[in-house]
Amino acid sequence: KDLKGWWSQAHHDRPGGVRSASPTAWVPAMKPIRLIEFGCAAVDRGGNAPNLFQDPKSAESALPPWSSGARDDRMQRRALEAVLDHFEDAAANPVSGVYGGRMVDASTIHIWTWDARPWPMFPHLLDLWSDGTNWERGHWLNGRLGGVPVDALLASLFEDWGLEAPDVTAVPTVLDGFIVSGPSSLRSVVEPLLDAVSAVAADTGTAIRVVGPARSPAMAVGEDDLVEVDGRTPLVVETRDDAGGLPVEMRLRYFDSGRDFQIASARYRPQAGSARQVETISLSASLNDALATELAELALAVRWSGRTTVRFALPQSRLALAPGDIVTLSLDGTTREVLVEEIEDLGHRLVTGRSLDRAALAVTPVRATFDAPGVPVTLSPPATFGMNLPLVDRAVPEHVPWIACYARPFPEQMGVWQQVPGGSFQLIRTVAKPASMGVTASELAPGPAHRWHRGGSVDVRLFNAAASSAPEMDVLSGANALAIEASEGLWEVVQYRDAVLIGDGVYRLSVLLRGQLGTEDAAATHIAAGARVVMLDRSLASLPVDIDEVGLPRNYRVGPMAEGIGGPNTTEFTFTATGRGMLPFAPAHGRARRESDGALTLSWVRRTRVGGDRWGAGDVPLGESAESYRLEILDGETVVRTVTTSAPTFSYALADQTADFGGAPDPVSFRVGQYSPGFALGTLYEVTVDVQQS
Repeated sequence: KDLKGWWSQAHHDRPGGVRSASPTAWVPAMKPIRLIEFGCAAVDRGGNAPNLFQDPKSAESALPPWSSGARDDRMQRRALEAVLDHFEDAAANPVSGVYGGRMVDASTIHIWTWDARPWPMFPHLLDLWSDGTNWERGHWLNGRLGGVPVDALLASLFEDWGLEAPDVTAVPTVLDGFIVSGPSSLRSVVEPLLDAVSAVAADTGTAIRVVGPARSPAMAVGEDDLVEVDGRTPLVVETRDDAGGLPVEMRLRYFDSGRDFQIASARYRPQAGSARQVETISLSASLNDALATELAELALAVRWSGRTTVRFALPQSRLALAPGDIVTLSLDGTTREVLVEEIEDLGHRLVTGRSLDRAALAVTPVRATFDAPGVPVTLSPPATFGMNLPLVDRAVPEHVPWIACYARPFPEQMGVWQQVPGGSFQLIRTVAKPASMGVTASELAPGPAHRWHRGGSVDVRLFNAAASSAPEMDVLSGANALAIEASEGLWEVVQYRDAVLIGDGVYRLSVLLRGQLGTEDAAATHIAAGARVVMLDRSLASLPVDIDEVGLPRNYRVGPMAEGIGGPNTTEFTFTATGRGMLPFAPAHGRARRESDGALTLSWVRRTRVGGDRWGAGDVPLGESAESYRLEILDGETVVRTVTTSAPTFSYALADQTADFGGAPDPVSFRVGQYSPGFALGTLYEVTVDVQQS
């Protein structure tokens, strides 16, 4: 497009195809031009049609004319440099006499395309971005713009050693990076690089030149151009290397940029066989495996195509010929190309070179492979707290509390450190998986225990778990259990039969069993919305506490083990183990019977926290070292008598009734709890019953 001609000239409309004599209101050079988008695909001959792209899902997918379809980062760079350099030229990009700026303001040029998606997640996370496969030969600059062309790399290396930059020709390779690992000579650094890209370096006497095998011939030489050295030596002398001494496999050691820069080895062996001639090039550079394979193939092809050494003499008039040039040599009806390696001036120019077969140097395009990059884990302080629960797991000591820990994402190991107030923190355990937890999304009123609450329901929002319905028999066997925090430190165990998803992570749980595992005291309280909920699905972790520590406050710090106790993502809380799992369940089925002598026999049924699901004949196991109860007889809210019994019954003499009530009470109220010897009184059972007559 002739931007300069359009911008610097008057504009004339062409109504009906006829040029108007009067120009439009456009004043030449009145406004700057902005390049909103230009770019070039990183593909062979991409500059032939920079707008074309490859995408199997698009009907407009196409290769540029004459393109092999091979990836070519150098082509993309050269196309962008050509456009940018063009607009640096004052003749091509003049200054406006109207507004005083360039026709095209370089600061407003936009190159297609720099993707906002982070490299290397894009393009390598193909399960997240399906267009990632188009990146390799596409217009993207991400992951490419930071690469290093070999010619620029050589110039930088020579500058580091205080030397003038070499003249580099026909070396199109672009590496992802290059490493100089320690003190060394320039020669030891450059030679493996030149071997890897199949380039040769030559000293012209005034400078160093580096030439790749893709260089065009510098001159043509025929039989008439050759000089006869003596009468015994042919015009052209050829020496062919023994095939047995040539490698059959080329290996290139490098750092694989597609696999987190691990040391890798690319190999090229054109045919199977038992020959063991293997040549290895160790390149201290990072590149993708496709480029490494292509370079190995090219290096092997250069070794075989250059197996013939060619010597001939030229007159001194051919002074323009220099080492590194390619000569087209025609003799006896045969034309071939020779890469000049050495020239001796001995009254004539004695040229030594190697044969070059361009057809053999056409490598097979290879698509790069890669390992999906590890997604960086952004950790956060966990939501964590201690829980005094009843005996929910027989394999855990009954006095031991539990810890719920949740974070998203959850690290491989979460450390739990304990501190005696005033002491130092000590690691007491690690947690390998998060607790299944959430919060209540509705209130839960006090509810009945020991039976199905078919009209009751509660909504819960689960952070990292799902709720599902279960048959009643499964629920009665222990399924669908969760703990809901009724008040500070008091947890109710609830089971549910039905679960319905009513929102994003929100479930309505109904047909409930309240106050399970002896938590009737919690079931009698009002639970507000926002109360903590933990599923009892073996996702909890026990909190190692000695039995002597029950009742003593301890400080806890929880955080990722990889960050340690002083990491930025720790949560600290204070918790006191109460030994809830050691408390006996509240008794049940209170009764009062009037005896013939006027005494009242108060009785109740013992419950057990151990082995209570056995349905065989006989009573349930005691569960305590001894059987003992505390009985409180009530007059309204006032305790009028307290006694201790060793059996689930008490004979209340008529004289004592008269002393306490002024007569024989009917009905009668009492409160009873079972002792855990050496520990504490269990959950209390309070009841008012009518007196039965004997």
